[in-house]
Amino acid sequence: MAKEDVLDLFHPAVRRWFQESFASPTPAQALGWPPISRGENTLILRSGLPILAIENRGERLTPLIALDEHDRRNALSLLPEISRYEHRGRAIRVLTWENEPVTSSPVRKDLEAIGFVCEDLEMIYYRGY
Repeated sequence: MAKEDVLDLFHPAVRRWFQESFASPTPAQALGWPPISRGENTLILRSGLPILAIENRGERLTPLIALDEHDRRNALSLLPEISRYEHRGRAIRVLTWENEPVTSSPVRKDLEAIGFVCEDLEMIYYRGY
C-alpha cells in the first residue's frame, strides 16, 4: 500500500487533519497502520530495528529502544485507527507503557494530544459514532 493510499484507512476527518498537519506518513506509519487496523500485534520499525511493540489491540505498549519525542509521537499516532476495526466496542484502552500504568507515564500527554482521555488507570480513545 502506497504512503498516500494508507490514509484511506482513516475516517475522512482524521485523513484531512493528517494531510493538513504533515507532509506524508512516515515509513513506519505507512507500514504500521494496515496490520494495526486488522488488530494484529505489531512491531514498529525504524531503520530495520523494532522501536515499539503494540499488543492486544493497543492495551500494552512497549518501547523497544529509547524513543525521542518525535519517534514516540509518530508511533503512538497509529493507535486511534485500531478503533475503526475494533468489534468489541468503540474504544481503545491503553493500560501500560513499559509495564507501568500509562496514566503515570511520560506518554500520557502524547496520548491526550491525539484524543485519548484519562479514566482511572487507563487512557481511552473513544471512536465517534
